[in-house]
Amino acid sequence: MISAAVSSEDDPTLSCLTFRFWVLSTFFTSLCAAISQFYHFRPNNGDFSLFFVVFVSYVAGRWMARVLPTRKFQILRWSFSLNPGPFNIKEHVCIFVATGAGGGSAYAT
Repeated sequence: MISAAVSSEDDPTLSCLTFRFWVLSTFFTSLCAAISQFYHFRPNNGDFSLFFVVFVSYVAGRWMARVLPTRKFQILRWSFSLNPGPFNIKEHVCIFVATGAGGGSAYAT
């Protein structure tokens, strides 16, 4: 069933560690960790699902792909772009994995 929805071939031309990934994963990881930690000490649970992050990060990623400039910036020998192309599945999965890994509450507080 999964192979019908997701390709088993890798496309090495797609970039995954982009500016959009770093901004969105930092935002969603911080938001999820803060909400999880806040509700960790309360008797009622106020956590939200990672499916929320999947849906909202897709919309935010598509929006950022539309509004960010495509110009290349040069710093010494390195160049980078804030918008390397359309929002792709690799960025989306990396945002989901980063948020899932770091968005929980800390048990040692």
